[in-house]
Amino acid sequence: MQSSPTAIDLDRLILSFSDAFDLVGVDRLGHCRRVALMAARIAQDLGWDDDHIKDLVRAALLHDCAVSTTGEHHDLMGELRWADSVEHCDRGARFIAAIPELAHLAPMVAEHHSPWSALVARKLEPSLALTANLI
Repeated sequence: MQSSPTAIDLDRLILSFSDAFDLVGVDRLGHCRRVALMAARIAQDLGWDDDHIKDLVRAALLHDCAVSTTGEHHDLMGELRWADSVEHCDRGARFIAAIPELAHLAPMVAEHHSPWSALVARKLEPSLALTANLI
């Protein structure tokens, strides 16, 4: 007898990952959830469609997936740009890109610490730039 594939609720999985990320540097519980909530509220006020907001929320919940040490977490909580912030974003984007169902979120994660002026100067697609900036 062959078993059928198990269906995975992607949003529950993402929330579980987000909760696990909180276990690194436990002084800021719920960081990714707070970022996702604030970004979603702003996107709603901007009139974004539901699918775009869903992608924004998913990316925001996963944006710190590359934080792997308490020291890195403290750097992250201390300032937006620190010595390894670009590597943190790139590593997170690579992790996300490796999951086919989430790969389209990788560019948002890759740019989430980039200042608005840098996003504009690099002529990033406007929707991507704004999504990353909200995160």
